[in-house]
Amino acid sequence: MTTEEKVESAAPVPTYEDLREKIIYQVEHYFGDFNLPKDKFLLSKTQENEGWIDLDVLLTFNRLRSLTTDREMISKAVLSSDSGLIEVSEDRTKLRRNPERPLPEAFKQQFLDKTVYVKGFPKDTPLDDLIEFFKQFEAGCVKMRRYSYNREFKGSVFVLLPSVEAAQKLRKAEGLKYKDNELILLMAKEYSDKKEAEKGATKKSARKANDNDDKNDLNDLAKFEETLAKMDKKPGVFMILTDIKKEYEIDFKQIKEFFNATANKVAFVDIDAEQGRAVLRFSEANGAKNAAAELATDGKIIIKEKELPIEVLEGEAETEQYKKQAQIKMARFENERAHRKRAGQHRHEGYRGKGGKRPARGDRRNGGDGPAEKRTKVE
Repeated sequence: MTTEEKVESAAPVPTYEDLREKIIYQVEHYFGDFNLPKDKFLLSKTQENEGWIDLDVLLTFNRLRSLTTDREMISKAVLSSDSGLIEVSEDRTKLRRNPERPLPEAFKQQFLDKTVYVKGFPKDTPLDDLIEFFKQFEAGCVKMRRYSYNREFKGSVFVLLPSVEAAQKLRKAEGLKYKDNELILLMAKEYSDKKEAEKGATKKSARKANDNDDKNDLNDLAKFEETLAKMDKKPGVFMILTDIKKEYEIDFKQIKEFFNATANKVAFVDIDAEQGRAVLRFSEANGAKNAAAELATDGKIIIKEKELPIEVLEGEAETEQYKKQAQIKMARFENERAHRKRAGQHRHEGYRGKGGKRPARGDRRNGGDGPAEKRTKVE
């Protein structure tokens, strides 16, 4: 291979525009409300030198260093952020968290002030309907509250809003109804105080279960914010297909194969068979736009000789879809957690169900480990 051929085959060096958003995300993650309180090393550094931390210190962190070791590029990217979270020193060699943005005193305070408890929904209400309902309040996350023992919906939710002001606006929405049901609205702090007042009249075991459920719900709101922040939010990647009738027998594999046969690769397909609707997320930025321009005629594509209307999400619709994707990830996490909990209960109960007895030691018929000669024939 010649020198020229080696140069041509080398991977392109990422430019500032390629890395800017990733640098901002990573540095703001380090100094953010979720990470900084738990990072003992970085937190101790913020107590020195009026909070200024040398870029050389930050470049000992693997994730930032894997993006770039160019100090000027890092400071330039952080300066371009409009979040106001981080300040850059005049000589561009140090960063610090904005002194006017102090860390929340505690985990609960960070989320309680932006969270509203809402009760009064029918027990069969699907999550999609709840998300759609709270769009009018610009909700970030809607957390369905479930009973820990059977995972059934309690009819109440925690709603995480983008700001304290937005949360208070929802709290003051008097007479708010879902269909014909009037809803009960409380700030999460009000709800927490109310539960504390009821503790004296509640059995200890039930109280403990309820307290754990509430703690898990608030932890999930934190997990949602972290999940949403970490998502690689590329523009123009969501496409909606509609009018997918059941008799068409079009599944997610066929949709994915249709697009992957072109240069427009699909990373995710979610089909709602009842609504005849599919959500697609493309791998590359503007993948949905490019696919629509290349494959659609009069706003429709043809799969298995069937015309399907399409819509490429942009602006607020795209933002809402990213929130929904984060909630899908959170729901998967919640289901896995419930599964692990049930598996642990089964192990504790000897796989015989609640109230079942463990095999007696020495009884080989029931799975014990006694000597073989003690086995008896079972008719």
